[in-house]
Amino acid sequence: MSEGIVVALIGFAGAVLGAAIAGFAAITAAGAKKEGQTSLSCGLLGLFASLGAAGGLVLGALFGSTLIQRTMPLQSVPTQPSSTTPSPLTTPSLSKGRLLYEDRLDNSSGWNIEEGMAVENGNLVIWPGWDAVPQNPSKFDNFVFETRFYIPQSGSMAFYLRHQLPPCADWNCSVQIALYFNGDDQEIAARHFSGDKPHQQVDIKKARIGSLYPSNWNVLEVQAKGSDYAVYINGVFVFSFTDTAYASGAYIIDNAPNSSGEIKIDYLRFYQIP
Repeated sequence: MSEGIVVALIGFAGAVLGAAIAGFAAITAAGAKKEGQTSLSCGLLGLFASLGAAGGLVLGALFGSTLIQRTMPLQSVPTQPSSTTPSPLTTPSLSKGRLLYEDRLDNSSGWNIEEGMAVENGNLVIWPGWDAVPQNPSKFDNFVFETRFYIPQSGSMAFYLRHQLPPCADWNCSVQIALYFNGDDQEIAARHFSGDKPHQQVDIKKARIGSLYPSNWNVLEVQAKGSDYAVYINGVFVFSFTDTAYASGAYIIDNAPNSSGEIKIDYLRFYQIP
């Protein structure tokens, strides 16, 4: 039954109730007059009749309002992450298939440990100006990549996906998702690298965002399907882009030299695309 029909029926019921009260009061007043009671008594009964009719309509309206509120579904209000409210338990947003690979960073056995990085307390820690490179990284073609990372208040970091091993001309051949964060100034960029020289680095897409949590944990998700990519930060879709250079590859994590402090990685996961 629609809301309009419900309101009409409730209004009709209220009117009937009010009319019944008014009719009863009128009959009572007529009987009082026949018995010779004063006009004041009849007037009071008439007043009660009017009040009864109005009361019936009001009761009907209140009852209808309560009924509609109880039967109508609640409307959900979409929310956006707040940069002032850290949410370390952010729920990832992309649909994922079977888990292909996971590193919970409980130990450093899978990484080329250098001076500027460490695996400690279940986190991969990288200081400014250093990269984290796996020893024998798995290569993935179509995947959903998910990681939980910590970025400082004025941080700059990047995830290299579909990273190419030799015979690539330079070690840097990959698609890079770079994050820049300085207070309210947040930017994300997708880049194509075919080497280390400036002309070998191309910005595919850039966007200003507001979904990073300052000096706290965040979740990045990247879906790579063929040449199509989709990027999410903390469950919020950022952008999609196309890059045809690399069909598969490994991964590297970078903390930029101008970053204000260490970055941390809580886990790395690769899933099948469902």
